[in-house]
Amino acid sequence: MPDPAALAAQAVQNDIKLLTHTGMYLRYRIHKIDDKGDTVRDVIETKEGTVARMIAKNGRPLTPQENQAEIDRLNSMLAHPAEFAAHIRRENAEKSHAQNVLQTIPQGLLFEIASPQEPLPGGGSSEVKVVELTFKPNPDFQPPTIESQVLKSMAGKVWIDTQQQQIVHLEVQLISDAAFGWGLLGKVYRGGSIVIDQMDAGDHHWIMTRLRQKLTIRALLVKTLHFDVQEDITNFSVVKDALSYQQGIKILLSTPAQ
Repeated sequence: MPDPAALAAQAVQNDIKLLTHTGMYLRYRIHKIDDKGDTVRDVIETKEGTVARMIAKNGRPLTPQENQAEIDRLNSMLAHPAEFAAHIRRENAEKSHAQNVLQTIPQGLLFEIASPQEPLPGGGSSEVKVVELTFKPNPDFQPPTIESQVLKSMAGKVWIDTQQQQIVHLEVQLISDAAFGWGLLGKVYRGGSIVIDQMDAGDHHWIMTRLRQKLTIRALLVKTLHFDVQEDITNFSVVKDALSYQQGIKILLSTPAQ
């Protein structure tokens, strides 16, 4: 019987490595539905960061005007490196926030084995051997960062591939309000949920394939925001060579809009 805390800690460390992976890059499509609409983007990972081109909107191909706007945006990024640098700063800030939460999970949550060989929710490959763990907040945890305060409000279940020690499926529930900076910086309200699926895209390079996020957040005592986000990642393939972001953009521009 595996040690649930050790298994969870190793899976978290492997997820952190994915945030800063090098040596293998992917191309895929993201279908995202949120309050801004329904979009599909063609995404290429490069050695400097991701580049993307929108190829569908609200269930239909782009109009000629929308397609031209995407072409103009990508050409502007080629001509003005500062625009890409701003995009990468935002991307790296998101990764940093995620890493701050992930690296404190082994201390912030208590794990127990629910089933040593639990089938994946919704089916899946019978060849994948997973352990189902439940988790709840550690009452003795003292969050070292603002981001990690949310762990004191999280409970749920996680399915871990025992061979590769990777998170395959994750279900999170916010069981209490999570206040940041004593409530002055913001609050995530009780009742929110996050569901994530991940899989091996090849050569032990794991990728998130599904995200469902429903959160209500109050920002800076001023504004309440409701996040209802769905993301599905499909059509992924390995990019054989490490590309510069300029090369990635040129590939996107040379691909006929679909």
